[in-house]
Amino acid sequence: MTFWSKYKKIKTLQSGYQGTTFLAENTQGKVIVKHFSLKDSHNWKQLALFKREAHILKQLNHPNIPRLIDFQTLENESNLEFFLVTE
Repeated sequence: MTFWSKYKKIKTLQSGYQGTTFLAENTQGKVIVKHFSLKDSHNWKQLALFKREAHILKQLNHPNIPRLIDFQTLENESNLEFFLVTE
């Protein structure tokens, strides 16, 4: 099962140095998906920041901070991808 079989992209919200952010939906409603790929960027510092964001969101519980729903890593022979899903 691929990541995008669980989520349907609605539109791209932002694309840049730190990856791409999408509005998407799953069976429970709309979500925000942040995607980071080492194929597009070999910046290990950005990767560390991306993983740190997921780790911090996992620990937080506040009504004004989006809740972490999912964090996945996908690896194949030509790419390493990371997906962070929030409310």
